[in-house]
Amino acid sequence: FIALGQYDIKRILAYSTVSQLGLMMVGLGVGGVAVGMFHLLTHAFFKALLFLGAGAVIYSCHHEQDIWKLGGLRKKLPITYPAFVIGALALVGFPLMSGFFSKDAILAQAYAANQPLFYLGVTVTLLTAFYMMRCVLVAFHGDSHSDAATNAHEAPGEMTLPLILLSTLSIGLGWSYFGLSKFLFNPAIWPNLKLTGGVPVNQFTDSAHLIAMIAGTVASLAGLALGWVIYKGAKEDPLPGRLGALARGMRDKFYFDEFYEWLNKWTQERLSHYADW
Repeated sequence: FIALGQYDIKRILAYSTVSQLGLMMVGLGVGGVAVGMFHLLTHAFFKALLFLGAGAVIYSCHHEQDIWKLGGLRKKLPITYPAFVIGALALVGFPLMSGFFSKDAILAQAYAANQPLFYLGVTVTLLTAFYMMRCVLVAFHGDSHSDAATNAHEAPGEMTLPLILLSTLSIGLGWSYFGLSKFLFNPAIWPNLKLTGGVPVNQFTDSAHLIAMIAGTVASLAGLALGWVIYKGAKEDPLPGRLGALARGMRDKFYFDEFYEWLNKWTQERLSHYADW
């Protein structure tokens, strides 16, 4: 939800990372050590791709990071744009991208062990697809919203070559799932895995896999479609006008920073002064 309220292209990705770490923890929490590790592996590549893609955008646009001051970059960044889109599709679990395989493995494990967490994961998938469609549409499509975007140019080869390599891995690691599964989902590798309420690795049914795949795919496609409908051609963010206080809370990160500052002041700082005395 916080990612929905951010305008800085790197902050959107940063809160997405926090969300994906939460998804990995869901995998661990339902006894899916292997599936949590698998998502960690795939996420490493497509999130590196997205962050480096954001860096290429910022470099090309003279250090502008506000997506609402970008726009129209699709044709000006012919390498960065498709690379960023590939990373975004992998992140949202679009079919046959690397995140599709690893995310659905977590959802299948959750469906078998703890269905409320399964539905939470599906909801997060929809939100992820929504804010990534928002990011891509606003930053790369439509008209340029600033001189920085108007005068943008493609990043140099030492920046675009890693984007090409990571794009390949963001797709190919999904296809290597079938090879990785021989290691990751081999019960012999994890002989002592016994967690309360967990489901042993690779012991859930094919129906859980099928349900997870369908639900995850529908959620990602629905989020992408919703983002397209709301943000296609948008000149400014329509969410604040529609969501009011909720939109302000998302933009201000639900005041977690202020809460931590207050908590620190009245606990750690007070204790440190006392210890100093």
